[in-house]
Amino acid sequence: MSKNYGVGPLDIRFTKQLWGGLTALRRDLEVPFGTLELPEFYEIEQTQENYYNAYLYWMPNRQWAVSMSGFTKLLKLSKTCRAKSFYSQTSLLANDLLPINVQYFDPSGFFAGAGLVYVNQRINFLIQYHPPPLPMPHAK
Repeated sequence: MSKNYGVGPLDIRFTKQLWGGLTALRRDLEVPFGTLELPEFYEIEQTQENYYNAYLYWMPNRQWAVSMSGFTKLLKLSKTCRAKSFYSQTSLLANDLLPINVQYFDPSGFFAGAGLVYVNQRINFLIQYHPPPLPMPHAK
């Protein structure tokens, strides 16, 4: 089962050449995990997904366009689900993207573009694993 909530897109025109907007979405999911034939291995996994997006578009003239957006996706997993074994005991997965694009449009039909994307990924673990220190070799 999925419940979806959202706000947006909220578009704002700052000038004739500059506009932007915001969007926010949330999904609450209940996903069956396991098999009904073995009730001890069956449960409902509850997860929450959050999406946030902000964007800005600028057209300094008729040939050039610059766009920039920020996108964040958060996935929160339930802390008691057996499915955690597949996620390495993670409780939160977060992805942040920041793409920047520059495009050129020629009246003859020729166009070109280039872009960069900054990506940041965060993972929070339920159980912090600290391996034991390795034995140091004895110097002779």
